[in-house]
Amino acid sequence: MRALYAAPVRAGARALTAPARAALAALVALLASGALGPASAAAQERPRPERRLRPPPPLPPAPVAFPPYHERRLSNGAQLIVVEDHEQPVASINLYVQAGSRFDPEGKAGLAAFVAALLDKGTATRTAREIAEAIDFVGGSLGASATADWTSISATVLTEFLDTALVLLGDVVQNPTFPEEELEIHRRRTLSGLRLELSQPAAIAQRRFLQEVYGAHPYGRLQTPASVEAIRREDLAAFHRAHYRPQGALFVVAGDVRADDVVARLERHFGGWRAAGAAAPLAPPAPPERTAREIVLVDKPGSVQAVIRAGHLIGPAADPDWVAL
Repeated sequence: MRALYAAPVRAGARALTAPARAALAALVALLASGALGPASAAAQERPRPERRLRPPPPLPPAPVAFPPYHERRLSNGAQLIVVEDHEQPVASINLYVQAGSRFDPEGKAGLAAFVAALLDKGTATRTAREIAEAIDFVGGSLGASATADWTSISATVLTEFLDTALVLLGDVVQNPTFPEEELEIHRRRTLSGLRLELSQPAAIAQRRFLQEVYGAHPYGRLQTPASVEAIRREDLAAFHRAHYRPQGALFVVAGDVRADDVVARLERHFGGWRAAGAAAPLAPPAPPERTAREIVLVDKPGSVQAVIRAGHLIGPAADPDWVAL
């Protein structure tokens, strides 16, 4: 190794000036002595720690202290959970109604998401701008979103503005008008996002995975450009009438509040909330059973990515093995 260092150095030394040759000679001497050479044999032969073959044992479970809560039921049948936390002067109100995407009609997947998105875009007494300005004026937030099973409508404000939040929340839940102009704006945004989603291999794989696992079950019913284009204002109004009802609804109010006071306020703002007609069946049909392993290939010409999804169904959340799984 030393010869490999020294030979080319000496070969080029003749082209250098005298001071440079002197400095180079000193460097060659250091190389020859081994001071700048590779690590000693002892260092190279130092044993490495053995690779861990097993994960370390788990730590003992830490105790979890859940905050105290109060359960009540309102006169209209809605359930209420109040969690008192007086550390900060803030209150959060969440209303969950059983109006998720599994209730979307055939051919109109995405309807539940449309209803949730347009709740605060206009009511019988307020425009979308007026709703936004009212919640912004008190420094709060108001919004809604739909999942497969539930739609969540939530508001967060300083406790002193709790009534303001409840007035707005009650209005958008009970009196939405779904203006045609707002519907078209949301349709264009949804189609734009959907076109982007359908161009991405990961999204394509996930959509196909859900369709294969759930089959004709509502969980496998995904919105498409055709289903989004098919949604009309009357569909939103009909879905709202059928699924936004106090029976089966859950209020969760947390923060700097008192349970009895929350009950009184909710009765004032939601006591007249009633639903007409029979409720839709809440239990979804059973998903298909798969008895054999199956491999599905989805070709996307020109893609530079390969995405793999693997999985199968497990029991519902009420299954005793849910936590272990």
